[in-house]
Amino acid sequence: MAYNDESELITQVRRLINEPSALMHSDTDIVSYINRAAEDIGRKGLLIEKYEATTLATSQATYAFSVVKAAGTTDGIVDAVKVDAMFYWAGGNFDNKYLASSGYALIKSHPRQTGHNSTGTEGPPIEWWVENEELHIWPPPSSSEVGHFIQVLYHEKPDTYNEGSGIPPYLRELVLWYATAKCFEKEGKYGHHEQYMSIYNNFLAFFRANRMLSKIPDSKDMMQTPDRTQYTGE
Repeated sequence: MAYNDESELITQVRRLINEPSALMHSDTDIVSYINRAAEDIGRKGLLIEKYEATTLATSQATYAFSVVKAAGTTDGIVDAVKVDAMFYWAGGNFDNKYLASSGYALIKSHPRQTGHNSTGTEGPPIEWWVENEELHIWPPPSSSEVGHFIQVLYHEKPDTYNEGSGIPPYLRELVLWYATAKCFEKEGKYGHHEQYMSIYNNFLAFFRANRMLSKIPDSKDMMQTPDRTQYTGE
């Protein structure tokens, strides 16, 4: 069952704990459990995937999480738990999830590897990495890349159940189990608490494994270290 809003979840939690009206658990308490479940699903499960983009500036190779955002938004990707991929767009609609003919995926690098790159080089970005809640690209854009975009695919840790586009429908029952478990914990019914937390953790682990394993290449030949000599001159 897909619980479309907090009120439906509250009703179902009260049904499971057999408390139709607020006696031991206020609606505020249950909503706090619901929001903590949403954060836990994003942080531990890495199951809330989103994408965002920002424009490039001349010679700027570092972009704070707070500036990677669409027009009209304020917080950028400050709630990012893990960045999966970055794409470079030379034009077109960067809100589209699919690469246009003018875009390509960047190579994930490591900060230590940048010491082998040519200094003083500017141009279309080739590599990326994350450090200290900042996105780094190499080489820095030249004036020819001003106005182009980098798009970021990342995992978010929402602060509330309804933040952004909210929790996907297939994960909302996990929120129900988590909130129910916390209610039983408050009541001192630790057997009931452990039962529902076990269900929650098992399904969270399953969905995380299913999402992560689906990204493993079919062949290990695809996992070879790419040849960067054309960029470093070595």
